Amino acid sequence: MSESAPTTLDSVLRTWQPQLSRRTGARKLLAGLDVYHDFPWNCVIGHGKTTFTNGMDLAERIRDDCPEGMTPALLLTTRDDVEEGYLPTDDATHVFVIHIGRYLEKAAAGAAVNYLAGELGVSDLAAMRLARKKIPDSRQLDEILEDAVTEERLGQWADRKPERVAMLQEIVDSRTTYAGATEDIPAARRAARRFLQTVGPAAVQGVADELASTPEGRRAVTSVSQLHGRIEDVRVAAREFRDLLAKPDASERELQKFIEENPLLLGLEYAEVMPRKQILRGEVDFLVRRHDGYHDLLELKGPHDPIILCNGDEAYPSSYSLAPNLSQALAQVNVYREWLTATPSDTLKLYGIRRTRDPRVTIVIGLASALPNETAGDILRHLNMTLHRMEVVPYDILSGRADLQLRHLTTFDDET
Repeated sequence: MSESAPTTLDSVLRTWQPQLSRRTGARKLLAGLDVYHDFPWNCVIGHGKTTFTNGMDLAERIRDDCPEGMTPALLLTTRDDVEEGYLPTDDATHVFVIHIGRYLEKAAAGAAVNYLAGELGVSDLAAMRLARKKIPDSRQLDEILEDAVTEERLGQWADRKPERVAMLQEIVDSRTTYAGATEDIPAARRAARRFLQTVGPAAVQGVADELASTPEGRRAVTSVSQLHGRIEDVRVAAREFRDLLAKPDASERELQKFIEENPLLLGLEYAEVMPRKQILRGEVDFLVRRHDGYHDLLELKGPHDPIILCNGDEAYPSSYSLAPNLSQALAQVNVYREWLTATPSDTLKLYGIRRTRDPRVTIVIGLASALPNETAGDILRHLNMTLHRMEVVPYDILSGRADLQLRHLTTFDDET
C-alpha cells in the first residue's frame, strides 16, 4: 500500500483554488510574514499595502506561536469550505489559515488573541488535527481516550481554559433530553429571563436570529402579544433619552452611544446600530440594520453643532447658510452611499453587510430648539423635503418622535 504524498507549501500553492498570490508584510505592519491570498487584494482590503485592520496583532500571534526551526506564514481566504487554523504540512513552513471576511468583521483592535481563541480554539484545533493525522482510525482513537480519560483528568484539562468548561457544558446540554419540557412553560420562561439578563448584546442577538430562523419562531417573536414589550422599550428609551438631553453636562459621546444602544429611537423598523463598518473603499461611521435584513446609513454629529446659520439681518435670504458640519455630513453620506452602491454584493458580504439596496440616510445633528429663528426651522423643513431618501434630524426632534411613536403604539395596543 503506497503512502500518500506529503503536504508541503508548494503542493498547497499548486492545488489551491482560486490560485494563491504571495505578498511579504513589512516588519512594522505584518511582522515580516509571507502572506498568501486567494482574492483580489485591493478589492477586499481596500488598498495596495500589505496590511489590514488588526493584522499586526494576528501576525505577531502566529509568529510567536511558531515552533522553533519553522517559518510562519499567513494564508488569507474567502472560501467558506476551508477550516481556519494551522494547516498541517510536512515541510518547515508553519501556515495559518484565516477567513479574511470573518476576521475583518469580528476582530476588534488588540483582540486577535480573543478571535483566535473564541472563534477557532487554535491550540485545541492544532492538537486535534495532529491527533487525526497520527491516529486516522476513529475507533482506535476512541479506545485511547477511553483508557486515558478519567473524571479527574478531564476536570484538570477543563480548568486550564475557561472555554473548555463551556464546551463541555454545551456538549452535555446538547445531549440532554427535554422530555415533557413543553409542559413546564413558566420554568422555561424563568430560565430564558435569567439567561438574557446575564449575557451580552451579541448573545441576545444570536438567540433572536435563531428564533427567527423557523416559521414558528417568527410567528412567536412578531405576534401582537409582543407589542406590550415593544411599547415599554420605546417608553423607557424615550424617557432616558429626554433625561440625557436635559443634562447640561451630557457629552456628545454619551448621546451617540445611547442611540447606538437604542435603535428604536430611529424607528421601530430598526434592530441594530453597527458602528465603524469597514467596506471596500474605507470605513462607514454607522450602518443601521433593519428587521428585514437591509442596511441604512446613519451619520451622528454633535448635539451642540449648529444646523442653520444666520449671519446678518434675518430678513435677508443671503444671511442664511448651512452650518459647516452639516454641509460636510451631507457630502460625506453621499460618498458612503456611492461606495455601498458601487461595491459588489459578494464583496460586501465579506464585511457582514448583506443588503444595501439604495439605503436611506439619517443625519442626527444639533438641536431644533437652538435654531436661530423660525425661518431657520423652515429652511430645515424644506431641505428635508428636497433630499432623496435622506433626512436631517435634530436630537430633540428624535426624542419627540419617540414620544409620538409611543402614543401611536399605545393607541394601537388599546384598540387590539
